[in-house]
Amino acid sequence: MENRPTAYQRPSSDASLRWGILRRSLLPRSSSRTDHGLQESTDNISRKAVSGFNLIYWRALDDHFPETLGYPLKGKDALKPRDICILYKLPVGNIPEISLIQRRGNCIELNDFEVSTRHDVDTTGLVYIQHNISINAGHFGERRVSAMMLHWSQEHPSEILNTFDVIVASDCTFFKEFHESLAWSVISLLKHSEESEAIFLSPKRGDSLEKFLQKIREIGLHYQLIENYDETVWNLHQKFLKGKNNSWPNYDKDHFYPLLVRIKFFPFS
Repeated sequence: MENRPTAYQRPSSDASLRWGILRRSLLPRSSSRTDHGLQESTDNISRKAVSGFNLIYWRALDDHFPETLGYPLKGKDALKPRDICILYKLPVGNIPEISLIQRRGNCIELNDFEVSTRHDVDTTGLVYIQHNISINAGHFGERRVSAMMLHWSQEHPSEILNTFDVIVASDCTFFKEFHESLAWSVISLLKHSEESEAIFLSPKRGDSLEKFLQKIREIGLHYQLIENYDETVWNLHQKFLKGKNNSWPNYDKDHFYPLLVRIKFFPFS
């Protein structure tokens, strides 16, 4: 008797579908027909963007890129098989192109957990910051650029307290248990002047952003919350909402659209 693959039946709920996705990743693959049906259902609930806002031009550099950068990557600095160098061109005036070393894909290795434990950092935040500073050193002129680790919940070094003219942060307000530490980090690091400010970009994510701004008010800082801050970003956002751009299925304003928050010591004029 001929064995035929079982027809795919869509799970009765999104929760069941997610369990199916997890099961597929852990168990040996069954029939391609089943996999195809599961992939179609996955696409129906996925919030992953095909290209997102896609505002920054980029291209991958070939294996000979260190010769053009003037920064030899040898020994422990050499590119690993999982690494790739991407050249980015920011859409701002005459800003030069910058090159960043990063992972080829969304992968994780055992060594990542070792580094995470040793330095008490989230594995999702592992980037090659010092490499990237070095290969772009020619753009900084005489300015000295350095990287350091910042733990919101720990006491900050005295030499950096209230010394920053500008603080820029993105996607940092999702976890409410860290809101107070993050707010105190801002007030501890920002220079106490009318010109200095912290700039945050973050979607609402339920009431997480609102709760963070409440902490900002409680410690005596002032803020502006701006929804429409860039014409290009706003127009793309409207197209995603109205379904006129299918590159981001299941686009959700609360989950994805980054609001601009400006934080200062003094009231905004």
